[in-house]
Amino acid sequence: MGFDEPITVHRLLASRSVPSRSVVSVRSPAPIGRAREAAALLGQWRAVLESGTPQAVLLSGEPGLGKWRQVQALKQGLRGQCQVFEGFCFPRHRNTVLFPLVQALESEARLALLQHPSHKAARLAEFVAALGLEPELVSLLAPVLGLPLPDGLSPSLLTPLLKRQRTMQALMSLACALVKRAPLLFLVEDRRHAAFGARAGTLAGRASHSLDEHATAVA
Repeated sequence: MGFDEPITVHRLLASRSVPSRSVVSVRSPAPIGRAREAAALLGQWRAVLESGTPQAVLLSGEPGLGKWRQVQALKQGLRGQCQVFEGFCFPRHRNTVLFPLVQALESEARLALLQHPSHKAARLAEFVAALGLEPELVSLLAPVLGLPLPDGLSPSLLTPLLKRQRTMQALMSLACALVKRAPLLFLVEDRRHAAFGARAGTLAGRASHSLDEHATAVA
């Protein structure tokens, strides 16, 4: 059994992973019949801007209802008005609570553009310094990213419990520094695959007590 006409044959030369559909998808049309939901999300965003109080919003529903398209519509509508961080949860990282934050930090610091871990660590140090943060934060953030410490920094000698607490404080300091540049929208996709909700709530709650009047929004 064959073919009547010649066919084009392709050979796979290489592959690479992407964190989410949004990386490879084209601009998606606005969801149909979701005007009320879109207005609610936009209203929450405006409330954050007006009050300066961070909020965490959960968009839930059965698979295939268009949650992802709804979020993409919000992101497209806010283009140029805020910083957008995106993190994604996967079943294999279910027990890695900070995985979405790690992804977002890697993307913002442009670590994926570099290959060697030491170069990525140096880029992380530059990123932290550009935000006006203390170099000691790098000693807490680098292990979270699976990176070696840059030259001149010593490993943390804190107990595991205290190290976790200081790491959360470091992430909070990073968030506060970022929102001083522009409002921050942090999107987490497929949260059901990770125990990230409590940490997201903790960050939002701490931010509400940490941001000054010029650092207006985290969502």
